[in-house]
Amino acid sequence: MIQGLYTSASGMAAHQSRLDILANNLANADTPGFKADLITIDQSVIPENLASPISVPMSTVEPGRPGMNFAPGVLKTTGNPLDLAIIGPGLFVVDTPHGERYTRAGNFVRDAQGFLATQDGFRVLGTDGAVSVPETGFRVDANGRVADGGALRIVGSEPFPGLVKVGTSLFAAAEGAPAPAELTDVTVAQGQLEGSNVNVVMSMVEMLATLRTYEAYQKTIQTLDQTVGQATNDLGRA
Repeated sequence: MIQGLYTSASGMAAHQSRLDILANNLANADTPGFKADLITIDQSVIPENLASPISVPMSTVEPGRPGMNFAPGVLKTTGNPLDLAIIGPGLFVVDTPHGERYTRAGNFVRDAQGFLATQDGFRVLGTDGAVSVPETGFRVDANGRVADGGALRIVGSEPFPGLVKVGTSLFAAAEGAPAPAELTDVTVAQGQLEGSNVNVVMSMVEMLATLRTYEAYQKTIQTLDQTVGQATNDLGRA
């Protein structure tokens, strides 16, 4: 009976983690450049039940190793010259207080000093340093070259190994992993923006299925609790 409680409790915890990730994905369905997080549910067996004086196997349900869906989002034409989208693999490079970070979110702005920056104020880097935005206009060709010289730095070939998400739409090289390699053969679309790659319908379906499983584990715990309570009462009257 303890095994059933342990399995059900671990199943509830694992599916709660999955619900949290799915909810975060849905919350960012309109976030430019957002990449959906993924999580699997794994079932394993602990060789010995440490909660029992009898050495018996115990099954457990655990969230699997998290991952990310790097599929491209839908492109939207905005006509804003500061909106940039990478067609195909690649990530923009931005300068942050914690070092270089990478993003697919191309909804850039012109900061107070006249440099191209993210919505959070991190400057976009080019081959000659921070990319300036002239007051006369900003132009980028299809190869990522900036009109007043230099080019946008674009790194990383799919499936972007060794990257971890930091924040909503920024990525960093994982600890011990090399920095993404520079790409030279790239295609950049000015006046377009890559949206989130979250599939709202599928995410809702997955959320409902996960919720039903969570509720099933919860119901199992309630049933086992009632059974234990009834057995205790019966033994007390014996």
